[in-house]
Amino acid sequence: MKKTYPYLAALLLCSFFSIGSHAQSNVKELVIGCWKIDSVNSPETGAQMDLPDGASSIVCLKKDGRFTTTTGSMTVEGDYKISEDGKTMTQSMDGGMQDEGEISVTDTALEIKTSEVIIKLKRIKE
Repeated sequence: MKKTYPYLAALLLCSFFSIGSHAQSNVKELVIGCWKIDSVNSPETGAQMDLPDGASSIVCLKKDGRFTTTTGSMTVEGDYKISEDGKTMTQSMDGGMQDEGEISVTDTALEIKTSEVIIKLKRIKE
């Protein structure tokens, strides 16, 4: 019976890494698509922030790691990356600006939390 414990521990460890890898892969797949900004809130108070044209902003995250954000007639492009644990997204806009935030995603909702804002988005049909 003593020989079983090392095998059991190894099996549990492999299961843990498999679940973590699946979760990250799942997040990477779930974020792909186009999202409409539903609300932008203050991280300190939770109060909704009033942003001009914010309601018309569309963010599209592509499978190749590229994104576009369109607000009215203005479009910003760049690259995005999901962290190894699937909890953080980093966006690097063409032209140099970079931002990072904690993310949570479902089939229909994406939330990005930074130190400055909490952005809630809803999936839209492409």
